[in-house]
Amino acid sequence: MVGGFANCPDCGRATPIEGLRDPIWRLWQVLALAGVAGVTYLVYSSAGIGAASVTGLSLIGLTWLISRAF
Repeated sequence: MVGGFANCPDCGRATPIEGLRDPIWRLWQVLALAGVAGVTYLVYSSAGIGAASVTGLSLIGLTWLISRAF
């Protein structure tokens, strides 16, 4: 629901839910992407391109799921 609208439990009107447009949220997204890139590079340097690809895609998917849940 982050970045979307939800009905207020008190008045029933549609209310915007902050998140995706919030500058702090954008900072968290950039930091998460930098973390994914760093971990993927470390895996690539030690285990090769195959493991790095799987790791990077898995972390991107996990980051996306977490960002949708909060």
